Amino acid sequence: ILNNDYFIEQATVKAAQTIVESGSNVIDGVPDWISGLEVFDSAAAAFFYINPIHLIWGVGPNTICIPASLYVSDYSMLLLDGVLNSPPGTFILYYLSRSGIIGLFLICLMFYKLYKRLNGKNKWLSRILILMLISFFYACNSNYIPFMILGILNFYSESKYIEYEC
Repeated sequence: ILNNDYFIEQATVKAAQTIVESGSNVIDGVPDWISGLEVFDSAAAAFFYINPIHLIWGVGPNTICIPASLYVSDYSMLLLDGVLNSPPGTFILYYLSRSGIIGLFLICLMFYKLYKRLNGKNKWLSRILILMLISFFYACNSNYIPFMILGILNFYSESKYIEYEC
């Protein structure tokens, strides 16, 4: 594949775009680390950096692209054909944009309650709660972090349960 002319041409174009993007992807009025994020994440982070009041409640499910489209660099907007149409992909930015700090707190509280429930005696109810929570996160988005947390909690509760059996 490395000797294929089409591959070499495409790789050269991608490398040239990356070099151009690094200098022209700067968003005015925000720190450089925000401009270095992926386009959808940097737009949301720039919006929250300039308008921190929206961090409390968020802006609603998948609507962050509307106000965040004002904080996209000109070059990125050119690559996106003038349309910012996707929410951020990072877990924390995604939930902050949907429901703010209050929603993120409630999600953490839900994980805490689930953890307490997993350590309880009713293992059947715990399995139903896990299934409901997995269904909820799968319906909202396909981020992998909630599944990883659920897997760790489930493994931890199973290992404690097995120790008590022995």
